Order: sequence, then structure tokens, then C-alpha cells
Amino acid sequence: MRDSLGCDRVKLKIGDGCAGWPDAPSLSDYGGALVTASATTPPVALLRRLRPGARLVIAIGPPAGPQTLTAFRRTGPESWNQTRLGPIALPPLMQA
Repeated sequence: MRDSLGCDRVKLKIGDGCAGWPDAPSLSDYGGALVTASATTPPVALLRRLRPGARLVIAIGPPAGPQTLTAFRRTGPESWNQTRLGPIALPPLMQA
């Protein structure tokens, strides 16, 4: 399906995303990540795997409360810009 959409460089992983993708050494830095679950705070393991300039998009907020779709863009070794994109409701990450 990815090839038919022109997304042949996209890698997919289904599972607990809290720790990133530790068993994928060839993907040591993400060009971007979209998390289809929520977290009360952004998972640091995912933020640290972003390449400079790359974005992580994730719903931030309590599981039963208001959540905001948020984009984090890496700007330095330990710094990220945060942009709130709007309200959303998603189930929580497995270990969030």
C-alpha cells in the first residue's frame, strides 16, 4: 500500500511507542513521526530520536480530559519548538 501512495521510504511500526523504536539501528534519527495516541507529556525517547528540523506530532493531554494535537520540531540537541494545532481526542499510549 505504501508504494502505491508514493511513500516507499515510510517505515511503519505498530506497538508501544513510548520508548521509540530501539531495535531499529538503521533508523537512528527520525525524519518525522506521527503518533496516533495521546500522552500527558511528550515522550522524551521519541523527541530525542528526531533529526534536527524534524517534527513529532502527538496528542497531549489527560486520557479523559481535553487533548491538543501538538507538533514538536527539534531545534537543537536538547531543544524543541512546540506548536498547538487544535483539539483532538485519542486513546492513551500503552505506557503513557
